[in-house]
Amino acid sequence: PNHEWNLVEIGNKSCLIDVTWGAGITTSKHDFVKKYDEFYLCTPPEIFIRNHLPQESQSDMQGIEPKVSFDEFINMAETLKSFYKLGYTAVTPDLKNLNICGAGKTTLNYKSEERPVLLTKLLKNGKEIENSYINNKNGKEYNVNFYINEEGNYTLDLYSNTRVYEYSPLIVSFDIKCRESPNEKKYYPFFYFNYETKDVELISPLDKDLVSGNKYNFEFKSPDEKIILSYNGLNKEMDKNGTIFTLSDVLIEGTSGKEVLILNGDGVE
Repeated sequence: PNHEWNLVEIGNKSCLIDVTWGAGITTSKHDFVKKYDEFYLCTPPEIFIRNHLPQESQSDMQGIEPKVSFDEFINMAETLKSFYKLGYTAVTPDLKNLNICGAGKTTLNYKSEERPVLLTKLLKNGKEIENSYINNKNGKEYNVNFYINEEGNYTLDLYSNTRVYEYSPLIVSFDIKCRESPNEKKYYPFFYFNYETKDVELISPLDKDLVSGNKYNFEFKSPDEKIILSYNGLNKEMDKNGTIFTLSDVLIEGTSGKEVLILNGDGVE
């Protein structure tokens, strides 16, 4: 045991309180900094348990059923308080340590009316790997598709805020081990969308590099009225069916280094 907190009774209701974490933070130099935080005052027990596990003899103080075991506790995904403050409710898989080589996926659900902004980083030995993931939004959830191309240890960090700020707090982190390189490698295209107003999704193709001489079917989801596909020096309006835009049998020509751009009616990538 390395920490203490309280189970109190207010009226006829039990309430979990951590006055230490609610009062401030301790710096790396072990200095205490006052920073009042109501998050740890009467925190819902299903959230409180994610970083407060009573000793086995006091398991009745968890406040939830079924009880969480020690093994379950240490294997939970590392969700931080910012995860809940921003309206996120669940993460799948709910595991801190993942064994993945090749394609992986994590889903985050949220309930807030204001859609939080999700930022992703996949790192190996502290260095970010480009074109290793793509974020898509579906209803009130985010799907992060990522790909582990080489053997090694990785960290998948997810950051969020309610706007695109220079600083967004870490909300959840995963440790990933790949013990054997996959047979094929995959890199995702650079995909940008307006975080504040648009719910858009790149459906296909999900390849960073398109091969000259090949034909591709492009599919895109967007609330825009008009989407333009720019390729080979051409600008073609995509076919619209509700919020789905398509353009089939697109022949890619030219040398590498030429970009294929998806633009909305205002000419924004």
